[in-house]
Amino acid sequence: MTYSLIKSYGLLNRLDIHRVDLCPANAMSLAHSPHYLLALQKSKDEKFDEEFGLAYDCPPRNDLLERASLIAGTSLTAARLLIEKKRKIVLNWCGGWHHAFEKKATGFCYVNDIVIAIKTLQTFSKKILYIDLDLHHGDAVETYFKSSEVLTISVHHYAVGFFPGTGGPNDTNKATFAVNIPLPEQVGDDDWVSLTKYSLKKAFSVYNPDFVVCQAGGDALFNDPHKSLRCVNPFNAPVLTHCRITQQGYLDIIQYLISTSCPLLILGGGGYNVPATAKLWTRITALCSYIKIPDELPDEDEFYLEYFPDTSLKESTTADTAKKVCVEDYAAITKHIDEVFENITRFYKEKSPLKRLAKPAFRAKRRKLCFENE
Repeated sequence: MTYSLIKSYGLLNRLDIHRVDLCPANAMSLAHSPHYLLALQKSKDEKFDEEFGLAYDCPPRNDLLERASLIAGTSLTAARLLIEKKRKIVLNWCGGWHHAFEKKATGFCYVNDIVIAIKTLQTFSKKILYIDLDLHHGDAVETYFKSSEVLTISVHHYAVGFFPGTGGPNDTNKATFAVNIPLPEQVGDDDWVSLTKYSLKKAFSVYNPDFVVCQAGGDALFNDPHKSLRCVNPFNAPVLTHCRITQQGYLDIIQYLISTSCPLLILGGGGYNVPATAKLWTRITALCSYIKIPDELPDEDEFYLEYFPDTSLKESTTADTAKKVCVEDYAAITKHIDEVFENITRFYKEKSPLKRLAKPAFRAKRRKLCFENE
């Protein structure tokens, strides 16, 4: 649906489309163990394998390794385009599967294409910024890079019992290069954008990345009907989703990333209101293409009827239903962000060769000059 809408707006004419091949085995092994990849290869419909997470939300399927390799191949190709400096911005709406672990599928994610892309970028530079805008914590990506110099920032909803159950206030001190922005329910654009930009500005002033990878999952949108966000309601009363973010909130963050002129890879992710997610990603595509597109959806689009009753690209806002983060929680989040970047500053200061030269382990004996008296 996203591809169709981008095409219907004529944006494909403003983009360079690149061929994608299956991700080779050596690149797949950047993110996953041989035993897990073998489990994907042997996977068959209805043949559950809970050891590797092939059950429930990640059911076993035929040709699973090939499907996963194709997804991984899209992000691998995108990363190579940035390294080769062929493009400054690369869009891959097929990518963004941030919950897959080294040895286990989870959260609808069978392959962690993000890790493969970042590790590919690391062949050129260690300083990679990963920013996760999905409603859910980017748990697997953070776990992969906890002992590296990859900076991960995740802005997400957090509550007891909400998947994946990580990235909360008690998880903030486990990694030097990990920023978590856990938000309560019904948060709107104001706090979501301000806290995200606060962390990004710190990232570019203190960390100064060479590449940025952004996961732009659309399930934080105000009209996303994520099943796990809805409680049992016997009275059929309206139930609000956990975040009230608008398209403009996402666009503000993407615009800021573009303004830094840092090579940028933008990936997809969650999004359970498919028409709303397609509209969001189409607007991001237009923004990255530096082109304005009309608000009325093209009626020649093959999915046009599925957008009814709202056939406008810019969906109505819900600022009146959004809530502010309480003062104490907001202060705690900014304090955590400040502490992370203080630790990063300290890390590079200790690592700097200039510091080692400034404090030698011994004091050299002063040599007497030839014109000085004995």
